[in-house]
Amino acid sequence: MKCAVLRSERRQETYLYVPLDADGEPDMEQVPAALTDHLGRLETALAELDLAGRERLARADPGAVMEALAEKGYYLQTPPPIHELLDRAGDLPGRTTPPTEPPGGR
Repeated sequence: MKCAVLRSERRQETYLYVPLDADGEPDMEQVPAALTDHLGRLETALAELDLAGRERLARADPGAVMEALAEKGYYLQTPPPIHELLDRAGDLPGRTTPPTEPPGGR
């Protein structure tokens, strides 16, 4: 299954996967207008992504993406939860791990 991946200019780290039409263009027919209004202008991140045979994507399960494309006509990828971002930030070189004890000691 081939799709296009569109990036929201308004919502950081938010991507919309949509199937390709017969001409190889993003098919936005099933995407609700309220969603496109919320996302703002969409720019092409990937013009054509073949999901067939893929075992993984950066932040989405290819099976879930294909299922959503077949059932709803789109898949919305949103930013990771804040705790994931904080966990990643804690792994940065030069960054110290916060104390595990509450402030003021035991």
